[in-house]
Amino acid sequence: MTLKLTLMPEQKRVPPQITDPTGRTVAANVRRHRERQGLSTYELARKLADAGRPIAASALSKIERGERRVDVGDLVALAVVLDVPPITLLMPSKAHGGVELTGTGGIDGGTGLVSGKRAWAWAQGREPLRYPSGLDEQGRARFLAVWLMAVTPEGPDFDMTTAEGRDAFIAALKAGAWGTEDRTGSDG
Repeated sequence: MTLKLTLMPEQKRVPPQITDPTGRTVAANVRRHRERQGLSTYELARKLADAGRPIAASALSKIERGERRVDVGDLVALAVVLDVPPITLLMPSKAHGGVELTGTGGIDGGTGLVSGKRAWAWAQGREPLRYPSGLDEQGRARFLAVWLMAVTPEGPDFDMTTAEGRDAFIAALKAGAWGTEDRTGSDG
């Protein structure tokens, strides 16, 4: 009995490409902020290791080329080391025109594009990305107030279970917190 071995031709491995809009944005923003600080991938890798979240320089290059995903822990560590808020890595670097966000295909007529200004207001917790349809101005204002309460970190200033917390929240809204303003012209 004779065994015949056939060698398979070596197949070239094609690196995965991050195709979702947020993944591409993170890749571009990591590179932009690394270069803005004049850091090489090796220097950034060293800073990450010093911060307790080692990512090899080769892995950072793959992140920047869109060949490696960034998990939440990596995103926060990159933001800390690059000295930017995590939102700055997640969101498109422009606040004008239309921007593409992952998961927004059903917004604004299904184009997948959202106004950059609206996207940043949402990401900063100042306004919802979308309002329920059919609301009048007062309904939108109520929806916004409830939404802001839901996304505001709990703490002594905004404990919505107390009158003081609710009053502080309303005062913050009137003072322009989250980009809001009192348009009624009254104190109540």
